[in-house]
Amino acid sequence: MKQTLEFLVELIKHRRFVLLSLIISSIIAIIIVFIVPVSYTSSVAIVPPRDSKQSLIGSLTSISKMSSSLNLGGFSAMTVDLYSDVLTSDLVTDSIVSKHNLSKQWGIKSIVQTKRKLKKKTKVNITTSQMLTISVTDSDPEFAAELCNDYVLYLNKAMNYIDKNKLRSQLKTINNLLAYQESHLNELKNQLIAWQNKNNSELLESSSMQKNPAITMLYSKLAEEQLDYYMFKRDHADDSKTLQKQRELIRSIRQSIDSTLNIVNKEPGEVADYIRLKAEFEAAIIMKEEILGRIKYVKGDLNADEIAIYTLGPAGIPDIKSFPPRKIIVIIVFLLVLMTDILILGIKYYFERNYSDKQKEELKESIKRIFNDPFQLKKK
Repeated sequence: MKQTLEFLVELIKHRRFVLLSLIISSIIAIIIVFIVPVSYTSSVAIVPPRDSKQSLIGSLTSISKMSSSLNLGGFSAMTVDLYSDVLTSDLVTDSIVSKHNLSKQWGIKSIVQTKRKLKKKTKVNITTSQMLTISVTDSDPEFAAELCNDYVLYLNKAMNYIDKNKLRSQLKTINNLLAYQESHLNELKNQLIAWQNKNNSELLESSSMQKNPAITMLYSKLAEEQLDYYMFKRDHADDSKTLQKQRELIRSIRQSIDSTLNIVNKEPGEVADYIRLKAEFEAAIIMKEEILGRIKYVKGDLNADEIAIYTLGPAGIPDIKSFPPRKIIVIIVFLLVLMTDILILGIKYYFERNYSDKQKEELKESIKRIFNDPFQLKKK
């Protein structure tokens, strides 16, 4: 307690030094914060849609179950992570640099340095509510707002470019599947005609009336699930839960078909073969119609208007300075200088109270030697 009081007395003795250093440092800090260029920050909030192309999923009853894991018309979920990656990609950055000729405007020769400066001015944050915010800081508030809106513009273009490419890829895949299915359907049709020419078709129709509808339904269900599995494989790993569940479903339908065919096999040979052939033929027709339906909707999405990026209004021109925070800087400098003064006076007080004159002289000599020869290279 005594030492504390003595130290406070020491501070009071050196009050002129403390006050003078605080005044000088505060003046310097004020001058600096007024010299530093003023910056303004403009921001815009983006709300990615939860699902895209839901009309397609809802229009095909046979694939309504796929809405959570497959989107035939682009991305089923435009996530904020995807938006964030696109915003920071070279595709968007290069477009903005080129539009405003930022290299010339900022006096930078290297395009790499220009892009780096633009990224430093830009911040992309994801809020707790999964909303994406883009912020741009610049000395010109109007330019900051313009850059923010340009980010939204080029994000929209990039997402439509990605979505259209995905649609074209899907359309190519489904068209290839359609060609295979048409070939398979023609083959079954020829086999069916051959059986009808060879056998009494009226007798066969009469014998298969009760059992054929059930088998046809199972075959058509199997065809739908196999098509879904084929499409799932495009966007899922082979060991994913989605594919595992789909394989289990297909296996279950096959077991039902085998069970039903055991009953059919009790019919005479030609009748059983005809039932199976006709069921496969009718299922193949359903499969083809399903594929054609999917092609129709994918083409519709390809010809549809571009996707709109949802924002909470355009970026506004900021009228409040975002940098420098002058009051905070001055206060921080004031406190730092005060703490430094107290530290210096505390060290001085410690040495005066705990060191003898001889020890002080030795310490001074050591300090001089260090400053004169920091690496102690001189010979003693």
